[in-house]
Amino acid sequence: MSNLVFAKYHGCGNDFILIDDRKKRFFSCQTIPNLCCRYRGIGADGVILLQDSGIASYRMRFFNADGKEASFCGNGLRCLAKFIDDAGLLKAPLHIETQSGIKKIVLKKDSVAIDMGSVQELECDLTLKPDLIVDVIDSGVPHALVHVSSIEDVPVEDLGSFIRNHVQFKPHGVNATFFEIQSKNTLNTRTFERGVERETQSCGTGALAAAYVAQKKHAVSDKVCINTRHGDRLFVSKDKQGALWLEGIATHVFSGVTSLNQLSRP
Repeated sequence: MSNLVFAKYHGCGNDFILIDDRKKRFFSCQTIPNLCCRYRGIGADGVILLQDSGIASYRMRFFNADGKEASFCGNGLRCLAKFIDDAGLLKAPLHIETQSGIKKIVLKKDSVAIDMGSVQELECDLTLKPDLIVDVIDSGVPHALVHVSSIEDVPVEDLGSFIRNHVQFKPHGVNATFFEIQSKNTLNTRTFERGVERETQSCGTGALAAAYVAQKKHAVSDKVCINTRHGDRLFVSKDKQGALWLEGIATHVFSGVTSLNQLSRP
């Protein structure tokens, strides 16, 4: 396949290349870094494939910008749901198979919400160095959470890279998410994402993990507004059954066709 039909979406600034791969014609993972390159390609934090599923409405495969497949992406799944709806492929109720389980999705007028179920506590109060203590939460992918007093003063690129590559998290590494409690129902977050290897404009699983830690350790309310670097907001809430929901906007940016042969050139 030399030409690739794609759509570009973002969820609170976290941007993705969406591909209808129900016929499974795509591809070599070596193509993904070129597609995601912001200088020679389309530019994105990751690539998402829509595939058929034998156990849900559809299947999602997610690849980070480095070409490595990841088990899940919260903002990416919200964008995939919007992509499905925009393509006239919506099946109600909508359930999407991921490597982190089947997720229920609700499309609203101006937002997309995911039933994320529960998170898994991997480590609590883990000391990485004397002045750096983290909580490690698996919210679909692992995050090391750092509570900070001022989100603007965090050296996210340097400290995030240090945490992401720390020997404690070998061999796969971890995402590093920093959160500031602005009020009982508002958090500010910043995330250094593995696979992208830099700070992204927002991170859905990071927002979920931050809300969980803030609710458990700092008496934050069951419905939390998350302010992202992009300026849009994510919302994390807990339903009557105790399941966590992630909600926010998902926006179509543009669609197009690109030449894979051209992208593969050095």
